[in-house]
Amino acid sequence: MSLNVVFEPNEHEHSELIRSITEILESTQLWSMATVSPSGTPHINTAYFSYDENFRFYFITSPHTQHGKFIEANPEVAVSIFSTDHPWQEVPFRGIQLWGKARNLHVLASPTDARASYCNRFPKAADWIGPEKQESRSDVHDRFFDLEPTRLKLFDEKLFGQHTLIELKIADSYS
Repeated sequence: MSLNVVFEPNEHEHSELIRSITEILESTQLWSMATVSPSGTPHINTAYFSYDENFRFYFITSPHTQHGKFIEANPEVAVSIFSTDHPWQEVPFRGIQLWGKARNLHVLASPTDARASYCNRFPKAADWIGPEKQESRSDVHDRFFDLEPTRLKLFDEKLFGQHTLIELKIADSYS
């Protein structure tokens, strides 16, 4: 996996960061995503997500939902990813917070990479989001969105020790 990170020379090894991030991402399939209305009111939703080897994240939602409309007006989002079955007060704690921009991929082009990533993570999804399924149906309201993070906060006491938060700035790779 590749992660284009800007970090100080004495920070943790890149391979440790990748391992930690990947383990946390694989520990759950859901995230909580915060968006903001045009008037500044916060909104949060829960969604299934997938990701690719460059840590670009994908999710499916309707552009007509509240968060879909908010993303259209303001693409800045924040995401929290963690195992929801972690017992209270048991260590080690692990989780990821992301900040970045979300985009409706159907506005840009056919979401081939998103579909491949999503079907790889959720094989049964191919039954309803395969290319021949989605593009041939006129009643499909859900669309692929992506999130390319610009900042990541990593909390992995198992690998980095108690109370250690690692903040990473991620270089922009949208083209």
